[in-house]
Amino acid sequence: SNGNLALAVRLTLRQSPVQPVKLRVGSGTVDITSMLRALPVNEVSTIRVRLRCFADKGADMSKVDVPFQLSTEGELPLSVSDVRLVSVADQECP
Repeated sequence: SNGNLALAVRLTLRQSPVQPVKLRVGSGTVDITSMLRALPVNEVSTIRVRLRCFADKGADMSKVDVPFQLSTEGELPLSVSDVRLVSVADQECP
């Protein structure tokens, strides 16, 4: 996967997550709980996760069957307004 690209998710969080939140692309899943907990509530925000982070967790970026999936065992009131690939500077994986 291209290490200079990231999945960008524009969202409005209505309540900070209590349970772990996972973001999945293909078969790669990363925990984004701390990213979401750092966001302001009831404001539009954008999180970015490098594609390489999903590849490091097992995603075959040449065969992505799940382009975007959020999951949690708890409640997660939020609105997603945009999901896209963007260029990023050096950024650590969550």
